[in-house]
Amino acid sequence: MFRADAFYSFRYDDKGQCTRRLEYSPEMKLLRTMEPLPDKAGLISRNPEGRVVSERLYAQGLRREYDPTGEKLLAVRAKLPLDKDLTYGWGPEVNGLSVAVGCTATAGAPEDILLWISVKNSGAAKGQVF
Repeated sequence: MFRADAFYSFRYDDKGQCTRRLEYSPEMKLLRTMEPLPDKAGLISRNPEGRVVSERLYAQGLRREYDPTGEKLLAVRAKLPLDKDLTYGWGPEVNGLSVAVGCTATAGAPEDILLWISVKNSGAAKGQVF
């Protein structure tokens, strides 16, 4: 037997563009709302209390995730670009893991600087990142 996983409601403007998407549980409890950023540059998701819980920025291929309060940044997800060097190289191996940092620039306005942090498992054992 099939069971609904979620229900969605879409709102559109006069031009037929989606301006808001609401996601509900099978019990019709609001789970989150999603709205496009200006100029369709990305998507912002909010919890039922209206707090930002994630942002997607399409041009940068970036996603930021926040805690339920919307105040603490929990994760930044992006693909490591192939055309950028790991500015500071790989750090020392600790418990089989190494970390590297890369960025688009070392100075400038914060919104113009993108930072990549990569973790690699250099050992044979499984590593854990907290």
